[in-house]
Amino acid sequence: MKLQKFLQMTAKVSRRKADQLISQGKVQVNGEIIKEYWYDIDPNKDTVTLEGKELSFKSVRLYYYLLNKPAGYITTMFDPQGRSTVWDLIKDKVKDRVYPVGRLDKDTEGLLILTNDGIFANRIMHPKYKIPKKYEAVVEGILTRKEILELRNGVILNDGYKTLPAKVKILEKLGTKTRIEIEIREGKKRQIKNMFKALGHKVLYLKRLSIGPLTLKGIERVGKLREITKEELKKFDRFIENLNEDQ
Repeated sequence: MKLQKFLQMTAKVSRRKADQLISQGKVQVNGEIIKEYWYDIDPNKDTVTLEGKELSFKSVRLYYYLLNKPAGYITTMFDPQGRSTVWDLIKDKVKDRVYPVGRLDKDTEGLLILTNDGIFANRIMHPKYKIPKKYEAVVEGILTRKEILELRNGVILNDGYKTLPAKVKILEKLGTKTRIEIEIREGKKRQIKNMFKALGHKVLYLKRLSIGPLTLKGIERVGKLREITKEELKKFDRFIENLNEDQ
């Protein structure tokens, strides 16, 4: 987890304030002053202090939410350009300041997790867990069998990176377009769009349906928000444990 994000969540400060505190040398990690906001820490192992006071998630009341994000909103809590953010959608509905786990592009809809639990967020985002994320997409053109096979075996992106194998299901052909369901186990920036771009197809519509066992159930309407239940959190923990056993 980035030191900046940890500071935001535990000290309850803005991103700008977190950057300022770090650059001023007021934050230490394991007794060493760190002035880089992008510095990676492990909340379970590292000791972080702000002006001598230890910061920890243990002293913070934790909240967990699922949002069905509409298109037209950027996945951040504040935008200096004044664009609409997910915080604008939820600020009057949440009990404390929470933060998005990962990102969805401005024009992408669907499931977004928001929490102030940095350890939980780190487990979702950490690449070692390879948590499956399922999407519905509409792309230009009709996918060929060869292209579907490439998606299932791993696509070489334009930057040379080869993606992990994806699960792909054709839902329907819409004239000169294809509606598909695709599940990936990594989260590179704009990965699905770049996968189809490498195959010569433009993504016209994209919606995230699930992250592991968490789905849009109960928030089917775009823009709707609800808390994650204790049972769902337990189910997620079991899901992670099973992933670790399988890897």
